[in-house]
Amino acid sequence: MKINKKQIVFLSLALVVCIAVYLNWRFLNNVDLDGNGSVVVNNNENQNGETNEEGGKTLGQAQLVETVAKDVNAYFTECRLNKQQTRDEALELLKSVAGSEESADNTRDKANNDMINLAKTTDIEGTIESLIKAKGFSDCMVYISDEAVNVIVATTGLTSEQAAQINEIVISESGKEAAAIKIVEIKTE
Repeated sequence: MKINKKQIVFLSLALVVCIAVYLNWRFLNNVDLDGNGSVVVNNNENQNGETNEEGGKTLGQAQLVETVAKDVNAYFTECRLNKQQTRDEALELLKSVAGSEESADNTRDKANNDMINLAKTTDIEGTIESLIKAKGFSDCMVYISDEAVNVIVATTGLTSEQAAQINEIVISESGKEAAAIKIVEIKTE
């Protein structure tokens, strides 16, 4: 079986996409979620699992809240880093395909279109994140795919009004239907 450079490029692109999907799946599965899709934090336990209550008083709660805030910030920082690394790898591969004289014209055109779509998607995600933060949320991440929009938002408790605001922002900016939007709540306290 003869393998030419076009097939190698396509296989490399497919591999990058598979790695991106795996990293997103693995990263989202590392979050300790309760049955409602929210991160659960018990403010009455220290890091060793022991309760910090003496005589009805909760000791060390301020420190634990700070730890929770650091964990949430670390979560969003790691999300952004993984997202950026995956996008950079995909963009680099698309640039190499688009710039290769050995690639077929339709392959170069598709790579150029994919780069444009990636830039548009990144811009839309950034706009949605900024608008959600403007509504008073401390942090959020948005992932747009062909089928759905996933919004991960840090909050002490998501109300139905806030969920409606997020849906409205996502619908207006992405053009997706409400059924394609999934909001994941990361509880900060």
